[in-house]
Amino acid sequence: MDIDQLYFLLIVAFLASTLSNQGGNYYEKFLVFLNLLGSFVVSNFYHYEAQFNPTQASYWGALSWSDSFF
Repeated sequence: MDIDQLYFLLIVAFLASTLSNQGGNYYEKFLVFLNLLGSFVVSNFYHYEAQFNPTQASYWGALSWSDSFF
């Protein structure tokens, strides 16, 4: 993952967190943002491990609920 992809994921996760929780306070929006960002990072680790370390990829795949969306 290069720096451009990281910035894009940060923007997407922030926008999704603010749109999905309109009525909440900033603390709740921040928690949703961290949840989405964590799922993106785990999904990216899963794709990396699937190429170079297939035995570890099953561990990341179990953690990654967002992998089915990409």
